[in-house]
Amino acid sequence: MALIFWIIFGILGMAKASIPDLDIDTIVFIEPSSSAFMEISCNPSSGYLWYVLPPNSAKISVRDVYGVYTPPPEQTTGKSGHQTFEILCNYLCSDGDKESLILYKSRTWDMSPSETKNITIIVTTGPHIQNEEP
Repeated sequence: MALIFWIIFGILGMAKASIPDLDIDTIVFIEPSSSAFMEISCNPSSGYLWYVLPPNSAKISVRDVYGVYTPPPEQTTGKSGHQTFEILCNYLCSDGDKESLILYKSRTWDMSPSETKNITIIVTTGPHIQNEEP
């Protein structure tokens, strides 16, 4: 039973390690006909959250433009959690395709974003290292 726990824990740990951190990365790799996750830190207690501008693409989409918020491990006021966004690459994607996504940070009552971030989505069928440049 302990062996099964460690196998599952290891798989989850590896999956977590492969999620791009958008606080550092600006490139996300994805395989055709699959999905990929990306994370960015946020602090909704300040009113600010990240949103993804839906891509104008027949190949790439975002499951939820608001993402999923995960609070910090400790409920500490002012400590940042993170938002996770799922990118979907459909059957039209092929190796070498590139798409751009724009994330913007805003409060719901603000007229313009306080910060924007451009992300490049690269479709690949080969091995890659998340932090490497294309």
